[in-house]
Amino acid sequence: MSKFLKISLVFLLVVTIFLGVVPHEAVAQDEPINKAICILGEPRTENFPDVSVSFRATDSNYHAIKSFSQNDFVFQEDGQKYTANNLTFDPKGIGLDLYIVIDIGTKSDLETVKAVITRFLDNAGIDGLDRITIIQAGDTMKELVKQESDFSKVKAQLNERISKNKLTYPVSIYDGITKALGMLTDKEETLCGRPRAILVLGAEQKSDGQENTQEANITKQAPLYRTPIHFVHLTKSNPGNRSTERFGAIAADTQGNYVPIKEFSTSSSDLDTSLFPQITALRGNFTATYRSISGSSGTRNLAVLFGNTAPTSEAQQTSYTVDLKPAKVTLINPAEGSDFARTATVYADPQFLFDIDVVPIEFKIEWPDSYNRVPSKIRVIGSSPSGDQTIEEINETEYSRSNYNLTWDVSNVTKEGANSLSVRIEVIDELGILSSTTPNHFTVTNVVPEAVAKQTTETMTQDLKQTKYIVYVLAGVVVVLIALIIIFRKKIAYAFSASGKIGKAIETVRRTIVGGTGRRSTPIARLEITRPTVEIKSIFTESVKLGRDPNVSDYTFFSLDSECSVSGEHAHLVRKLDGWKIIAVSQSGSPVFIDGQRIQMHQEVPIQSGQTIELGYQDLGSALFTFVEIAPPQKPNLADGGFQPDTQMQFDDGYRRTQVNLPEFTDPEFGPPPAFDDQMSMPDIFKDSSSIDDDFDALFNDLRNN
Repeated sequence: MSKFLKISLVFLLVVTIFLGVVPHEAVAQDEPINKAICILGEPRTENFPDVSVSFRATDSNYHAIKSFSQNDFVFQEDGQKYTANNLTFDPKGIGLDLYIVIDIGTKSDLETVKAVITRFLDNAGIDGLDRITIIQAGDTMKELVKQESDFSKVKAQLNERISKNKLTYPVSIYDGITKALGMLTDKEETLCGRPRAILVLGAEQKSDGQENTQEANITKQAPLYRTPIHFVHLTKSNPGNRSTERFGAIAADTQGNYVPIKEFSTSSSDLDTSLFPQITALRGNFTATYRSISGSSGTRNLAVLFGNTAPTSEAQQTSYTVDLKPAKVTLINPAEGSDFARTATVYADPQFLFDIDVVPIEFKIEWPDSYNRVPSKIRVIGSSPSGDQTIEEINETEYSRSNYNLTWDVSNVTKEGANSLSVRIEVIDELGILSSTTPNHFTVTNVVPEAVAKQTTETMTQDLKQTKYIVYVLAGVVVVLIALIIIFRKKIAYAFSASGKIGKAIETVRRTIVGGTGRRSTPIARLEITRPTVEIKSIFTESVKLGRDPNVSDYTFFSLDSECSVSGEHAHLVRKLDGWKIIAVSQSGSPVFIDGQRIQMHQEVPIQSGQTIELGYQDLGSALFTFVEIAPPQKPNLADGGFQPDTQMQFDDGYRRTQVNLPEFTDPEFGPPPAFDDQMSMPDIFKDSSSIDDDFDALFNDLRNN
């Protein structure tokens, strides 16, 4: 044998072993197989607006994925997306359909076949849920067991119908597989529905020249139906035959398993770990519930999305239909045409008090479409001659109660006799559907007994008398006040003048609050501000406070809540005899700059007209202005010899004294003072009272001018 031929045989042997052991990754022809979602049946809407939908989520081996959370799925209903309120996984799901194809050909061990089937039913199947179909492959293919979920019947039919006499020739197992796939087609078992699998128990495939074509068809059809084909190869009588390669290749291409066995009994556990878990892993499905917020009736299109991606197959989409109707609201009380009689018990100005002040209101809410919902907003509306009013507004968060009871306060309906009123109810449910009742009209009749009416007249007469007395007293007080003002007008005018006691007291209080020696009609200085705004502030007093807080400062910069470095009370400007001074008083230590030079805190620093003053730091928000003096302070005229008196006069005792010229004082009440020495001049202190204006406006002229 040539070297090349030997190498080729070795290579072929290695490939054969590899294909028989390592499963292949199958590629589906028409449907995606990675993380596929398949909706099972129609959504359940018996608890609408809660919608429940069951679906399977499978991997590329068609195994159910169990590890998803409710955040992994999105439910899209007519474009509106929802997340699940809850998500549950049922490992049993709806069971599975298992098609078992058995080989009764010359090489098969039928006792092993029965043992494998019995072992699966006892240890891996779910009685009553899984459906088992057994197909006998041979020249006359037939269903030994038609689809059955009662395992006791499956076992009985298996023992009764399987032939103990094997055929003396090989049979075509592929025919049985093809029949099983055909049964899926007949039942329209495409992507969705129960998970299904084909289990082949056989010894060898009959070689008739058709096997290649049959294999190609099988490996093409099975992935379309997401149906894995598992092979249990019975090798007791035919170890290492050529079917090993063929069975292994089909299993790999359809996501199935290939397991060779020689002997098997119902007590054997070999397949419990190597094969059966691959079949049972197909089971399992999710059930999710979400709450719809759409109030539209009719058919709704629903899609289950994985990871919020667009649907990739029709299996992810379904639809359901709802017919929604507005809530039925029944207004029980007040009944249409009813009358509520009220009796006045006493008169309390300005109206009567009645024995009944409330009208009971009762209503109930029902859902004629049988879909119980939350009445998110309930509005009880009352109508009276004065217009509509909301009696009560209820915002519900739970399902409606069977009955609602409340009251309407009609104490403001005081008109005697019949008063026409009405009540209606408006309900807006959680889906935005409005329901409104027609108004129930009723009457509130106010009755005023004769005794109460008489008592009311007496009370009103007495009140009128008291009112007249009060008016008379007030009129007398006003007359007296006017007379006193006329009599003492001159004294009042003098008291409020700048020289009077009240005028002086007012000036003292004003100086305490405003500062300085009094506000003038013309400014004595001004601040030409360039930051934070461009403006001019005029100064009328000798002392002003500068800062940011209008509660403690006379002139403010920035607003109180501004981000700046100007303090609430930052500096004082004071005019003294020797000129203007500025004092830095910021409690936070924020500085004051004069022409760019920082001054000491709490010390008087002279300032001149034209100097630039900055409060705070420029980069943190400062105030910048130029100080301009308009009227300098009056300084005393001092001669070298000191203060000189106006005149000198000679007294009899020979001493020289300084003459003080006192203005002549004329008391408005007691007249002029006693006469002084003829040598002493006394000009008037106050004008004669006859010069004072004799009207009320003149009483406050001095106060206004100062």
